[in-house]
Amino acid sequence: MKKLFLTGAIFASSISQADTASVASANNHFGFDLYQSVKEIKSDKENVLVSPLSAMAALTMTLNGAEGQTKQEMIDALKLLDSDYNNSLSEL
Repeated sequence: MKKLFLTGAIFASSISQADTASVASANNHFGFDLYQSVKEIKSDKENVLVSPLSAMAALTMTLNGAEGQTKQEMIDALKLLDSDYNNSLSEL
């Protein structure tokens, strides 16, 4: 039996609810895309633990060093809409 666990949390903050909702929505979409990718490459007998929030945080840190087309592709892959993703992500 294959088991996949998704982890993540949202905490209260000083950032606007709209910004937090935007990045939370992006994290949800990214998380489900990540889940689908992992699901396609793992066998039915393997258990997998996935943290989309951790993956998104790590990739967003990498995004800070990206430029041009690479930066835009990372923004698209992470489903980020807000250009102020650092402040918004820090609230998740």
